[in-house]
Amino acid sequence: MTSKIKVASNDDQLSEFLFGSVRPWWDRQPWLRRLFVIPLKSVDKSYSRWSKARVSPRRFRKIQERLDREYPPDKFSPANLIGRDKEFNTLMDSFRLHVLRHPMLAKYFGRDELPKALCLAGDSGTGKTFLTMVSLRQMLLEGYRAGVLVTPVILKGSDVYSEFYGKSTRQLGRFLDYASSVPSVVYIDEFQSFGRKVRGETGAEIEDTRLQDEL
Repeated sequence: MTSKIKVASNDDQLSEFLFGSVRPWWDRQPWLRRLFVIPLKSVDKSYSRWSKARVSPRRFRKIQERLDREYPPDKFSPANLIGRDKEFNTLMDSFRLHVLRHPMLAKYFGRDELPKALCLAGDSGTGKTFLTMVSLRQMLLEGYRAGVLVTPVILKGSDVYSEFYGKSTRQLGRFLDYASSVPSVVYIDEFQSFGRKVRGETGAEIEDTRLQDEL
């Protein structure tokens, strides 16, 4: 079953997120943007970033269909989170503050109260991954409702670690550079694979240290 959600094409909110108070000329003059769309795509990185993060109704429908297929709404629903309301609300409010930059949250909460990075800790089988997937689905839908295309970046140790010296750090850097270039939520699965206490002198230990420093 596909749930129907109305998406707003809120270019002002998206521009405020990406550019703040200093908005480029093509953002202030939509008719000029449409006129120069081809050269803007070729030479202006800020335009490329803006266009990637913009949601059209057609684009949203495709994304929502994929979301409902991968994370069925009847299963990945906040109603199925038993006893996890506090954790769910903390994740969602942190997303609203740091990604959507909700003005009310920015006014009343500091970054220490709603941190940008959160670690879910617990024994195996306690529902950490399920809580994350439910929250991630809600984050993407809230972003789309606001007209912001939020990109999920799901990262595992196997996506980063390489047998070749220096490649692991470069691969992690590419992931993080991409995440910082668009409105995004980064989910690191099995974070302990990055957090081993390593400060050694062998090649593998030095590589692990560099990876932790990069992160």
